[in-house]
This record gives sequence, C-alpha cells and structure tokens, in this order.
Amino acid sequence: MSELDTSPHLQPGLTWQEWKLRWTAATSRPEAKGLLNSIFDASVGNLHYTTAFQRQEQEDEKVIFLLDLADGYNSYRRDVLTEVREKAFVVLADGYLKHINLHSLSSAVFNKLVWFLMDESSNDEDYNRGSNIPPNNPANDAAKIKYAVDILRKYQRAFCQRFWGDDESKRLIVLEIMGYVDSHDQFMALLPSVSGGRLSYPWSNFSEAIMERLRELALFKSESIDAAILKGSNAANLYIIVSAALREINRVKEIKRLEDEAADAAHRLQEARAATV
Repeated sequence: MSELDTSPHLQPGLTWQEWKLRWTAATSRPEAKGLLNSIFDASVGNLHYTTAFQRQEQEDEKVIFLLDLADGYNSYRRDVLTEVREKAFVVLADGYLKHINLHSLSSAVFNKLVWFLMDESSNDEDYNRGSNIPPNNPANDAAKIKYAVDILRKYQRAFCQRFWGDDESKRLIVLEIMGYVDSHDQFMALLPSVSGGRLSYPWSNFSEAIMERLRELALFKSESIDAAILKGSNAANLYIIVSAALREINRVKEIKRLEDEAADAAHRLQEARAATV
C-alpha cells in the first residue's frame, strides 16, 4: 500500500475464501478497513491444486468487489459507510489501477470498469453524490483521497486511449466515458497524428455513428455547436476539427475519383481510335 495508508493491516496468510468469511462477519469500520488493506494479499489457496485461470478468476473477483464497494465514495452526504467506500477506493487505486495491464483485462473486469468510470448511478438524485471521476476536487479533500483520484484520472485517460483503437463499439464506450470528464487533453488525444501533411487511416475511426455521438456530447446543454464552443465544450472543439478534416478527406477522394474517371475515359478513347486504324 502507499505511504499515505494508516489503517491497520491484518496478519497475512488468509485465503480469499477465508477473507470473504471474515468480511461477512466484520462488525466495525476499523475491522472492515483493516480487511480491505489485505484484500490483494489474500491467496487463492494451495497453488498445487489451482490453475492459472482459477487464480486470475479470483483476482478479478477482488477487483469487481472493490469497484462495487467504492462506487459512491465521492458522496457529498457522508454516512456510516462513506469511510469504507473511501477506503475501498484508495485500495483499488493504489493496489490495482496503479499497476494495471490494460492489454489483459477480462471481459468481466472491463465491463465493471466501464460501469465505474461511466458512473451510471450518478443521476440518482436521492444518492446525493459526486461523480466517481471528480472534475475538480473530490468531496473529501484528504491527501489519500486526492492521491487516489489522481491515479484514477491517469488510469481513465490511459483506458480511453487504449480502447479507442479497437472496434466501433469500444470507441462509443470511450466517448461515453469521456463525456463525463470533458477534458481537453483527453479529447485531443483521440486525434490521429498528421504526418507529412497526409490525413491517413486513423481518421476512419470517426465513422458516422461516432460523429453523431460526438455531436450529441457537444450539444449537451447547448443549442448549437458554436454555443457549445463558447461554453468551453471540448467535445465541440473535437467535433469541429474532425468534421473539417473529414470534409478535406472527402474532397481529396472526390478529386481522385474524377481524375481516375478522366484517365479511364482517355484510355478507352485511345483504344477506340486504335481499333479504327
């Protein structure tokens, strides 16, 4: 754990099954927080009788457990569980997100991370809570919470950049996640690099469906793209840049098509003249 951690640690040696039994039986916040400190130390059991798949499955189960528990850690209305949610969030960030390999996520963990990053329950007014990715300072400005939020923001940026290069369904997910943050750096990171003045393949990532969703994000709480830009919408800025690039790409394609048609017509004319000689 990080140097910011001051909660008690339990004695090592618990298996994951034993850890879960201890968690179910916990009756106090200090006991629960102590257990959370040791969650990634809980072993899978006898290594001689478990497969790599089983071990990975249990590690995934721990991550999903922490994501469920940490959801809502940024609540503006503190209750008896807030400290436990915050602790779960710090453990999740420092013990998992800080070291995650984005190229080896199971589908279960991927889907749960998307759920956490998209903050699907944040629209519940009765929950009276902030986003899981606070745009500014978190509700609790303690050093350990700020530290964990910084890790989450870095992870979320890396997550979006990693999965933007996959299929269209993943790109739509990335846009949804980024819509909650509306960060200039993150939106601009989606732009393909322009090398030697050529607009090449990566621009095809911006399909009609992607552009339509980007436009919807840009128009959130704005009546037009221009109004959205004036309000500082980074989605709107990206939409304008990509729209201009795609228009230029289509213009170049149309010129190439007309040139090819002209060349083909000239070739056919030449063949026709040769046939009459």
